[in-house]
Amino acid sequence: MKGSKTLLFIFLMSFWGYADNDSLRLNSLENELAVYQSRLDRLLRTQDQVLKEARDLRMEMMLHESNRDSLNQQIAGQISENRSMMDDFSAKQVQTERALNLALDQFQQRFEQQNRVAAQLEAQLQGQVNYQLIIMVAAFATLIVLFILLNRSSIRKSLAHSNASWNQFQDHFLKNN
Repeated sequence: MKGSKTLLFIFLMSFWGYADNDSLRLNSLENELAVYQSRLDRLLRTQDQVLKEARDLRMEMMLHESNRDSLNQQIAGQISENRSMMDDFSAKQVQTERALNLALDQFQQRFEQQNRVAAQLEAQLQGQVNYQLIIMVAAFATLIVLFILLNRSSIRKSLAHSNASWNQFQDHFLKNN
């Protein structure tokens, strides 16, 4: 019995050693569990913060997307308005260019016509001046010829009158003497 008591004692001691070991292990596991629990709490708080920030960022992103859509619509409207203004401007520019070309063509035609008229008038005036000069020279020559003829006629008359007076004088002188 003594042997069985000893055996029982050894047997219980081994359990008691294991129990002590288990108790120490249990304490260390509880400590580890507490550490893991605190880490889990921190992780859960961090996860909550990250989720909250993700929600905030999602809201911000949705706000930015709506702003972007609004800006895209405004930009598209402005672009279409600018395009229509450019089309109007181009059409007006084409009209203005056509009108300017027509005006320049008309001006060129009028200028050429005026040049032709001026050339014709100049030629006509030149012809008239030449005609007038010819007439004036002819009139002047006629006048000179007329003066010469009148002068000769007057000289002849004077000479005839002088001769007649001289003859009369001589007749009178001869008769009286």
